[in-house]
Amino acid sequence: MINIIKKNKLLKKIAEAVLIKSINTAVKEQGLEQIKRDLNKIVSDLSTHRIHSVIEGEFAETKARGQHAFQMGLLIKAVRMLGKKQLTIVDIGDSAGTHLEYIKALCHDLDIDTISVDIDKEAVDKIKSKGMKAIHSPAEELDLGDTKIDIFTSFEMVEHLTNPSLFFRRMAVKGKCELMLITVPYLKNSRVGLHHVRSILKGKSTVEAMRQIYPEQEHVFELSPDDWKMLISFSGWRIIDDQIYRQYPQKHIMHLMKPIWKKYDFEGFWGAILRRDRSISDLYRGWSD
Repeated sequence: MINIIKKNKLLKKIAEAVLIKSINTAVKEQGLEQIKRDLNKIVSDLSTHRIHSVIEGEFAETKARGQHAFQMGLLIKAVRMLGKKQLTIVDIGDSAGTHLEYIKALCHDLDIDTISVDIDKEAVDKIKSKGMKAIHSPAEELDLGDTKIDIFTSFEMVEHLTNPSLFFRRMAVKGKCELMLITVPYLKNSRVGLHHVRSILKGKSTVEAMRQIYPEQEHVFELSPDDWKMLISFSGWRIIDDQIYRQYPQKHIMHLMKPIWKKYDFEGFWGAILRRDRSISDLYRGWSD
């Protein structure tokens, strides 16, 4: 059915209109309308937000804007928790510097220094061309030495890692920060992603096609919030706040879109603000810090 819709321009247009209505109604219900409008003013063009894919068309942009509004709402909360006038934020897995542009504009009363980190050199070069600081490094190998960081952020990044627990542990041990903020796709039940690998194994894709896939494009672990919470606690952090953003409303007829989002995309996204707490993690003797 989904292939039929994709091939038929009219059906695709109708389907996207319904999905846009679902997102806009959900954004309003979750109190994110104003911040969504603000983000649109700060960065009006999202077409180059990603490195190996393009955000184009009303549906793709509406989806991204809703997601960004949720993320920035959480980041503003984390920033205000610290109560500092000067702070440094490091965005790990940053493909364009967009979120750091957002937060500097939204919290213009504060002196915010930013550093972007990405495994893709093209992303790093693009961010540097904007006059922003950027580091070329895999997330798991990031070492900022004695640099004092106030907040680490990671927006839809940890699900792309082959070893997210090691990433969290190393950030808890080596990363001198007060808080970390992560967002990931929301699923009620955990699963291994590897969707491009699945396509190869099922004969729907080729090994050659897999060679064209970048880390940005492949999920490894897609976990439920409960499993992320367990992994985070095991790896050296304590959750002090968490929220679920849904791409459909819960108190509107559009809540009927839930099974559609669940099957063909994600119901939404889960985000958490973390504080370093190694009391459990240090009990495990198997770490290679």
